[in-house]
Amino acid sequence: KAWVDLAGEMVIAKVSQGRETELNRKIIEPSAMERPRLVKFANVDHQLILEFGNEKLIYDLGREPNDAGPRKSDIEPGVKIFGAGKLILSHLAVYRDIHYTGSKFYNSSRTGRAVEGNAFKLKKDEFFVLGDNSPNSEDCRWWSRKGLRNTGPPYRAGIVPRDYLVGKAMFVYWPSGFKPFARFPISIVPNIGRIRLIYGGSDNKL
Repeated sequence: KAWVDLAGEMVIAKVSQGRETELNRKIIEPSAMERPRLVKFANVDHQLILEFGNEKLIYDLGREPNDAGPRKSDIEPGVKIFGAGKLILSHLAVYRDIHYTGSKFYNSSRTGRAVEGNAFKLKKDEFFVLGDNSPNSEDCRWWSRKGLRNTGPPYRAGIVPRDYLVGKAMFVYWPSGFKPFARFPISIVPNIGRIRLIYGGSDNKL
């Protein structure tokens, strides 16, 4: 858990079996409490990140899967927000991190490439691409057909060869599609509000 108090401290702590252990702490200016601030607390990429306005407090959980302790599969994720004193909370939201599943379908025994327990090593000029909707993306994890080329043997299954990368991505043209009605099999109506240009990037060769 994490908190910001009126004394001007940001704290990240671990709670286990009723015991609380402080992981990291940071002193901030108490005057920062006098103005509205955006507060975020994230558990992403094996880091705990607490943000309060422009202030940020980070605790690294380690690179290995079990560095933060044994992973539990018998509990559901949950969020609790508490406040004390005179304050106003508004615009509350919970976001789910992108999680790439190891099985193509729920309770499926088929294991994808490059998931835990099934490493996939790329060779020169090979790229591994993932879709933005993990449970429903037909990406490199699941491709079974080999890639075609004009001359020579086909490319191995499960990769995008450099030869397939032509041009530069400049436009998001089909984001977050909608279904016209609940039982329609595919999302064919694009979210017009999220169609946009892609800025940034680099022309340097990968």
